[in-house]
Amino acid sequence: MKTIKFFLYFLLMSMTLTLVTSCDDEEELPPIGGYNNADEVGSASLLAYFPFNGNLTETKSGKVPSKNVGNSFATGIKGQALNLSSGYLSYPITIGNDKLQSFTISAWVNMSNNGKFTQLLTLSETTSPDIWGNINLSAETGWFPATSDTLVPKILMRPYIGTEYAGQDNRPDPKGNPPVGVFKKGGKWGHIVAKYDGSTSRLTLFGDGIKISNPAWEERKFKDVLLGNATFKTTATILFGSMCSSESGTFTSPLPDWSKLFTGQIDEVRIFNKALSDADINSLYELEKVGR
Repeated sequence: MKTIKFFLYFLLMSMTLTLVTSCDDEEELPPIGGYNNADEVGSASLLAYFPFNGNLTETKSGKVPSKNVGNSFATGIKGQALNLSSGYLSYPITIGNDKLQSFTISAWVNMSNNGKFTQLLTLSETTSPDIWGNINLSAETGWFPATSDTLVPKILMRPYIGTEYAGQDNRPDPKGNPPVGVFKKGGKWGHIVAKYDGSTSRLTLFGDGIKISNPAWEERKFKDVLLGNATFKTTATILFGSMCSSESGTFTSPLPDWSKLFTGQIDEVRIFNKALSDADINSLYELEKVGR
């Protein structure tokens, strides 16, 4: 009997020690880039955050889409993710035309090449819109076959200078000689970040924490003058999965035949009114990658 009691006592103490050790391990995870979790990165400059963890609510405003098509949820990079099947979400969240003079947009995306152009996220003009918004995060999903794992994300911004649009874009150039910014994340989760820094007039794109945009296209000018702080023609609303179109109620014309509604998953979308440092972008990737 004493032997059985001793064994049970030993077993209980071992389980307690294991539990305490596990809790201690969780509490003592080392910071990444000086941050304990992704929410700490650029927190003072965060304008909008879409975790898509089982609901469609944007956390800063508490708003949900005014229109949504083809949406469900799937396993994400952190918890659940938005799953779109030829779908889109349109949010009645207004961002002022001078609120993104510098900006960073971060998103986890799981998508494949599909033979046509695909829009991921649009800041759609609220007056006199066309198919392009103030800021457009997209992918040239028609450049490679569906079987290819090479993905070509792209950022296009359209600030308004005087009476003219000053369209500026950047993307990887995997077909260049030599190739630039090859991003092997077609059909896989990949972290895409677009950044514009008004103080340096540089527009850059990152994939999995590393710069993948073409360096030759980073410094942005309009009529040979550095672009500087970006100011857009109108305020903007937020649209996922589509260019501006009659389908989503953001333009008068239907989607052009060279574009498709989004099919795939999107997770952990953050919009900042600041150009995050390259180090912070890498930290954001590393933290979210491990669920922090």
